[in-house]
Amino acid sequence: MVVPTTSSTPKLIGVLGSTGTTGSAVLRSLLAPNKKPSTGDAAIRVRALVRNVDKARKLFPVEDVEFVQIADFKDLDAVTKALKGVEALYAMTPPICEEQILLDAVAAQAAHVADVKHVVYLSSIDANPTSNLKIIRAHGVAENIYRHYDYALSILRASWFMDNFLTQTGGIYASSKSRDIPYIAASDIGRAAAALLLGPIPKTGKTATFNLYHPQVLSNENIAEVMTTSLGKDVAVVTLPGSTIAEAAVQTMGMSKFTADAMVELMEAGFDESYETANTLPGYKQIVGTDPISFEEFVKVNKAQFK
Repeated sequence: MVVPTTSSTPKLIGVLGSTGTTGSAVLRSLLAPNKKPSTGDAAIRVRALVRNVDKARKLFPVEDVEFVQIADFKDLDAVTKALKGVEALYAMTPPICEEQILLDAVAAQAAHVADVKHVVYLSSIDANPTSNLKIIRAHGVAENIYRHYDYALSILRASWFMDNFLTQTGGIYASSKSRDIPYIAASDIGRAAAALLLGPIPKTGKTATFNLYHPQVLSNENIAEVMTTSLGKDVAVVTLPGSTIAEAAVQTMGMSKFTADAMVELMEAGFDESYETANTLPGYKQIVGTDPISFEEFVKVNKAQFK
């Protein structure tokens, strides 16, 4: 279990994507222990790099966060300037994004130039630069980019988010080729990342990789059964061809074709069956000291948020 630092000088922690699903979870976890009980002084300082400061302040109307607006996260100079003085950084790029590798490359180099000491990078299970799957391949390439630099690197390989089901209480729309997979709650990603960011700076050049997912592997039918029981309403699985789901995502959700196709690829690929038995990487419990929440617990805790 990672023990938070007790340095008398507040550590400056940077957060990318702080208005997104995982970035906001990281920010909430960082802010929770931000006061020292004995003195009331801030134990850390937090700097969040965002596209829209007004939107960010509505989500986090607190004085403990310094928001820095970045118009274009491909602007290396702007990102580097915003990271000056940051000691530990949570780095992530919106998944299933055409520019993911470029954005990660900018963040990785900016962290190096700004002399960040520790980068916590959100990746994906099965990340592999030679994968046929767009998102898995992009994360694999990005991991190698971050490894190129000499700061300490902690890679969090997360599975699919439980949070994706918050808008699917009327029915779970899935490809007819969907496979069973494990899940992780964004709040647990936030706790794991915050624990690493708050902890002592690892040795320069050291890379540690962690898998983040609850060990229970679930089918869409398992998910629907839990939601039906916990929410008191019938939730059915609606299976459709992957091409139909991708087309609907483009037309009704405004996704690009690239993003929609990548989403369906992941949906149909599940995760490598050999990965579970061959896995020797440490996981959530090694960071936080407890197990991540199960999907059943997630639904109960977030019952009011389900649409």
